[in-house]
Amino acid sequence: MPAVKQEPPRALFAGASHRLVRLLPWGVSLLCVVLTPTTIRVLSADYGLNGGVASALAGNGC
Repeated sequence: MPAVKQEPPRALFAGASHRLVRLLPWGVSLLCVVLTPTTIRVLSADYGLNGGVASALAGNGC
C-alpha cells in the first residue's frame, strides 16, 4: 500500500481573498463570548429561570 502524503491542517477561510472573511470566525467567537453572560443575566433576571438552566440554554446558543 503506497504512503499517502498528508497536508498540514489549514485555518478556516485561510484561502479567502478578503481579510474580513478570514477574520469572521474570530468575530463570531468574540460575539458568543460577549453575549453569553448577558443572555444568562436576562434569562435569570427577567424570565425568572434558575441560573443553571439559564446557563445551559445560553451555552447551547453558540
